[in-house]
Amino acid sequence: MEQTLGRYKLIRPLATGGVAEVYLARLDGPGGFSRPVVLKRLKPAYRFEPTYRRALLAEARIGALLDHPNIMQYLELIEQNDELFVVTEYMHGCTVRALIQEVDHRRNWLPIPVALSVAVQVLEGLHFAHNATDDRGAPMHIVHRDVSPENVFICTSGAVKLMDFGIALGSMAPRDTEVNFIKGKARYFSPEQAMGETVNRTSDIYSVGLLLFELFTNTPALSGEDDFQIVEKARKGLLVSSRSLRPELPERVNLILDTALAPEPQNRYDTALEMSRELRTLLSSLAPSFCGADLQRCVEESFGQNLETQRRQIWRDQATQVADVSVVLSADLGVVPGPVSPRRAAPKRTETPRYRPEAPAKKPSEEAPAPEIATKPANVAPAAEAKEDGKDKAASTRQVDLAGLRRAITEAYDD
Repeated sequence: MEQTLGRYKLIRPLATGGVAEVYLARLDGPGGFSRPVVLKRLKPAYRFEPTYRRALLAEARIGALLDHPNIMQYLELIEQNDELFVVTEYMHGCTVRALIQEVDHRRNWLPIPVALSVAVQVLEGLHFAHNATDDRGAPMHIVHRDVSPENVFICTSGAVKLMDFGIALGSMAPRDTEVNFIKGKARYFSPEQAMGETVNRTSDIYSVGLLLFELFTNTPALSGEDDFQIVEKARKGLLVSSRSLRPELPERVNLILDTALAPEPQNRYDTALEMSRELRTLLSSLAPSFCGADLQRCVEESFGQNLETQRRQIWRDQATQVADVSVVLSADLGVVPGPVSPRRAAPKRTETPRYRPEAPAKKPSEEAPAPEIATKPANVAPAAEAKEDGKDKAASTRQVDLAGLRRAITEAYDD
């Protein structure tokens, strides 16, 4: 039997996370009107905990004020039987995590224009959020704090949307979620965020740099056996070298990554808009005619049959065995089975300090031919090499004990 919440009927679960559950729901109306939506609720253990209720309420309030094409739409907040439900738009496509996994599974790289286009749209959504004001016109000082491949969604329309403001900082965000634990992914934290220091918009820019690195290389820029190693490498600027993983990347790409991933916030791009403009300039020089339809084609070529199957099955009451490529929030999509080409030897992974370039590098030649949008064969093994102890740490979501990490790192440096 379908459960009704306000105006919505729950259809089936889509995903579950650390403290929340996500459902496919439906809004019905007269004359056969029907619209799919996504409904987020706290898991039973957290539904009536004041801290988590305040966090969910803050997420909905912040999201409702962020009306931008590159930010997931927050539609409504419902309270029923003292329980809160957040209603967001239903998006058809895949997360960046799913796309990277599928491309890597096929021993391919994402085309450079595709990676640039995704990052540009994320940055434009972030720029809007960073400069958003509340209903009285006062700055909200939003910092997303959880930009990662799981929280960026590529729609089949070619639009890219930033999701999940659940741990965002801002004037509307509760402060009691910032004590010792922050929900998120340590591999995508800026050094200052991991150390529990004050963060601003440049922390999100660092996270976009990590996202862009992974879009180019199928591999996280930060590696380590545990959170301590990852955080320490981030502080020292010891990231995996994009130059060694994908040597054919234009040097301008590497310099952009160097700037975004500078350990010190003051050495990064000042704003998301500044980085977005630089990426747009590079994209225009490499592929002048690239547009949303090309990004759409990339997604459909990767997940075409699954996307079509999901379209047909959206209203079925029972979950199917088909991979759900309409995953939202922090859910992942499994790779689509397919033929596996012979594994190739991987280049040596080197970690090098990153510095802001002293002078802008020359732009790529305007005469350079636009690359084909179809994925190109890679010369390296898939990112499965990044799996440690049998666990894919790039895709894992953990709670990070920031206080413990700070103490350990401080003691290490004192020694």
